[in-house]
Amino acid sequence: MQSMLMIMLVVVLNLIPKEVSMFTMEMNKGDVMRYAKQEDGGWSLVQPQSKSNPTFHVAGTKLTVKADDRAQTLDLAKILGVGENADWHKLKQTQTGTLPLQIEGKTNGVDFILQAKKGAESVSQVINVRWQGKETK
Repeated sequence: MQSMLMIMLVVVLNLIPKEVSMFTMEMNKGDVMRYAKQEDGGWSLVQPQSKSNPTFHVAGTKLTVKADDRAQTLDLAKILGVGENADWHKLKQTQTGTLPLQIEGKTNGVDFILQAKKGAESVSQVINVRWQGKETK
């Protein structure tokens, strides 16, 4: 799994209200991934469908990916630059490799902004995550 996606999932799943059962992640215009909450509290990608259909569980900075009767847990505390008792609403930026990933909280989701330089030009990509239901601050 790509490290940027893992970072975004940890942030999103720490911000999303408990009452919400589905969210979308739009990587590019029209390229939408839909995640649904499972009975065990994990989250699975439901659109587009994948062969392994992993389930993602988050506890603070730890992301557990369960697929094919196996589970792998990764602690992203160092990458995110936060501790165990982080206030996820105050996290405004983290790193994805050498590039900064800005984090902007919205009332119904979060935007991730990845900025890079191509020559003298600055290029940015915005990844929109949205959920319906209870709003966050």
